[in-house]
Amino acid sequence: MNNKKSYLEVNNHKRGFIFITFALSIFLQCALFSYLCFQTIIISSLWHDTIGFLAYWLPKLAVSLFIASFVWISHKYYWTIFVSALIDIWSIANMIYYRANGFLIVSESFSLVGNLNGFENSISTYLTSSMLLFPLITILYSLICCLSWSKELKWSYCGISLLLSLLSSITGGACLWHSYKRNLATDFFVWQSEHARRDVILPLVGISIAQSREAAYTKENSIISYAYITIAQGIKNKYATKNAEEEIEPFMKQQNIMTSANHTIIEPQHNLVIILIESLESWVIDVVDNNGKEIMPNLKYLSERGIYASKVRSQVRHGVSADGQLTLCTGILPMQSGVAVMRYPNNRYPNYAHLFKQSCVINGSHGVWNQSSATKQYGFKTLYEPQESDLKENTFFKQSWSDEQIVENAISHLTTMEQPYCELLLTLDSHSPFDRVKDNGQLTFDKDMPEVMRRYLTCLHYTDSCIGYLCKNLDFNNTTFVVTGDHTIFKESLLNEMLPYAKKHNLAFADGHNYVPLVIITPKDIQYNIENECYQMDIFPTIMNLIGCEDYYWKGFGVNLLNPSAETNRKITEKEAYKISDLIIRSNYFSSVIGNE
Repeated sequence: MNNKKSYLEVNNHKRGFIFITFALSIFLQCALFSYLCFQTIIISSLWHDTIGFLAYWLPKLAVSLFIASFVWISHKYYWTIFVSALIDIWSIANMIYYRANGFLIVSESFSLVGNLNGFENSISTYLTSSMLLFPLITILYSLICCLSWSKELKWSYCGISLLLSLLSSITGGACLWHSYKRNLATDFFVWQSEHARRDVILPLVGISIAQSREAAYTKENSIISYAYITIAQGIKNKYATKNAEEEIEPFMKQQNIMTSANHTIIEPQHNLVIILIESLESWVIDVVDNNGKEIMPNLKYLSERGIYASKVRSQVRHGVSADGQLTLCTGILPMQSGVAVMRYPNNRYPNYAHLFKQSCVINGSHGVWNQSSATKQYGFKTLYEPQESDLKENTFFKQSWSDEQIVENAISHLTTMEQPYCELLLTLDSHSPFDRVKDNGQLTFDKDMPEVMRRYLTCLHYTDSCIGYLCKNLDFNNTTFVVTGDHTIFKESLLNEMLPYAKKHNLAFADGHNYVPLVIITPKDIQYNIENECYQMDIFPTIMNLIGCEDYYWKGFGVNLLNPSAETNRKITEKEAYKISDLIIRSNYFSSVIGNE
């Protein structure tokens, strides 16, 4: 032991030891994040795809060496412990965000912190014991740092370390570029290695070669280095709208999805009532408990007697619930980065709500997702949401109504609104962590059912009872009634945790795919089962057709799901819709088109 201590105290041996240990700890943190999020470390690629192996590991090594290099020019080493702890916090925060939303944190995410008011406990759903490995790495490194420290500085050693980091970056970038060129020769969006990805980005400089996604970038690089692409994407977005109209106009004319705004003088044939259910996935409609009791009997009944699409792909981005509402009300897809209702609260959009004599939004939460602005943006005349004085003291979520209270408010306004009217109900009780509704013994589940699934089904069983209560007060002879989900809730990581149970019990998402449902009851008494996969952007044109407003000037990017030929022969791809939607939102394109609508 004394010999080791003496060796470390000679010249810069100690500093070199700290450098190697610090770099190793950062490298382990990057590798651990990639494994826990994406379930891969592609070790096997070393002997059958060496280029892919180097493209995966070298950027992580480059970042680790770069940060550790500053050990050589520092008098103290305590800052390294602080940096390691920051990486822990950054990694865990991103893991929680990724498990919840399917995306990593970007710069816009920090501006949305206020929307967590009353929802802080949702985070607990996405915490796992494996996340403790991050602080464990920092603790072990801190113990190593308790050894003595040499004050001698070596700028040359720092230069050598930075050079190694640069070489790793260049080599890793070359490997990524090689993979990209190889990719071009086959399929533009698919890697020829065993791990698929949808973008290729040069490390460090943050140049997006294809349409970037934070998760894909981090999977190939590191949780630290994707800050470069975040900065680059922010700069790109700033100038994205400069010539937006020059790109939007030709696309609109070519696809024939917009005509003159004079066609907005249209009156719907009947009322429209929509329930946008928080986190509703379609597989729940077919689930029964151990006694054969249906989880959502009312929605199941409606799905069998109306229009039912069980495979609606969720198209939300960072706005999640707010994005689901945007697409439902306007037929426009969300921004690729950021949240439209927060970043552009004064935008104007085409919508069906302004066509009705009276329209309102019944929102279960107060002050979340800038609903006061969204209500006006989407053409609704009135917003009803709880105020602090209206709330019960024992409400689990601060500043919110229960789904029963939302329905009661909706029913009370139905009798006072002039027809034709439009109501949009935004439910809340099935929001993660799914503990707003307590198990009262009405349902019995298998002991091996994951706890998160048990709580989720319990909440939706309660929400379904509220749907039944609303249906008893609706005049279906003069009302189109729409029920859908704002987004799926179980992202890849949580979905994987439940797949063994799903396969054992033959649940609909056993194949690894989950969707939101769309159920519509119309005075036209249409019974139609849509079995093919469709999109959230299809809901808008379908509703416009059902209420007799298909001549509206804005057709939307989706298709009318009641037209089988349109459903199978789409003129606009999802990728094109995302691109043009992003330009529309950033440029506030419809503000000049709509005029004084």
